[in-house]
Amino acid sequence: KNDDERRLFYVALTRARNGVHITHAEEGEDGAARLPSQFIEEIAPECRDVRDTAPFEKSIPPQFFLTPPPSSTAPLKDKEFLNTLFLEQGLSVTALNNYLACPWSYFYNNLLRLPRAPGKSASFGTAAHAALKARADALAKRKRFGKKAFIDSFLAVLAREPLSREDYDDCVKKGKEVLGGYYDFHKNEKAGNLRTEMKIETEFSVGDFSIPLRGMLDKVEFLHDGAVRVTDYKTGRIRSRNEIEGKTKSSDGGYKRQLVFYKLLLSRVSDEKSVENSSKAYPYGVRVSLMRGFPQADGAFEGAIAFVEPDKNGRYREESFEIADEEVAALKDTIIKAAKEIHSLAFWNARCGDRECRYCALRDLLGDPRTRVDPVR
Repeated sequence: KNDDERRLFYVALTRARNGVHITHAEEGEDGAARLPSQFIEEIAPECRDVRDTAPFEKSIPPQFFLTPPPSSTAPLKDKEFLNTLFLEQGLSVTALNNYLACPWSYFYNNLLRLPRAPGKSASFGTAAHAALKARADALAKRKRFGKKAFIDSFLAVLAREPLSREDYDDCVKKGKEVLGGYYDFHKNEKAGNLRTEMKIETEFSVGDFSIPLRGMLDKVEFLHDGAVRVTDYKTGRIRSRNEIEGKTKSSDGGYKRQLVFYKLLLSRVSDEKSVENSSKAYPYGVRVSLMRGFPQADGAFEGAIAFVEPDKNGRYREESFEIADEEVAALKDTIIKAAKEIHSLAFWNARCGDRECRYCALRDLLGDPRTRVDPVR
């Protein structure tokens, strides 16, 4: 157990760039004396600078720590800073989905990008996606890629993830079972002209300003009939078709919105330069033939959500959707509305409605949630 905790402590320390302040409580809630973690003592003496916090504590009145922070508007300099971040970062579909679900989840996770260590599920997903990419690339090149190579690709990436020994062993066991089954289920699958992890960036006008729209498409297939098929891999719980489309009480349609977003991106990109760093917008049927020799793609767009884990019957499900132009038009309106709200900080007083939302709770620390805070214009 100590080894696992030591590894987590080390991972936390290595997130710092210049230095780390480590504090510990001298007393517990029951008043009993508390000792510092043994891992602190394991740090080499020449790397530690032990300081007494008593002078600092005496210089600040105790009520300072107990008084709620005053209500305040967002200072102009903060608004300018946030606008600069937003205009540089733009929106990905993940950022958009987060904003629509909870503006403060977007604010902390996507705009400010508060650092946090990936959890077990995220690490598993990263390794699984890497293995799926390796398999698709090999199939596209008509190379032999057996089950062992597939699993080994997963394990190679998983070994670099910051996991405790227990979580690592759980992921290894799950990966061998899940990906082994996925390989067997899709062993007769053929691959044609495709690209994996295709990065797209394009400028999108919101009216008074423009923002970059960004995306990374897991797999893009250029079919013989001129159609394009985009597949997005999902690890974790399998969703029903109604959940994907947001037709149930517990879903918001984020998965389907992701596919529509990808059609929007592809509809604005035509050549290799635009794919990697675009400032122009072309329909994907105009000059897509320049994209490393892929055929003209002027047909329908199909999006698919492929679940990497099996359902209760052991089947690996995939839900496909033909995305209509009307859906793209509606998404554009959604993006414009969200972008204007973010740029003007119109969401400053908003809450997502979930009483247990930790991001809204974090926002409340900025001021008294009972007092209206008008955004700076």
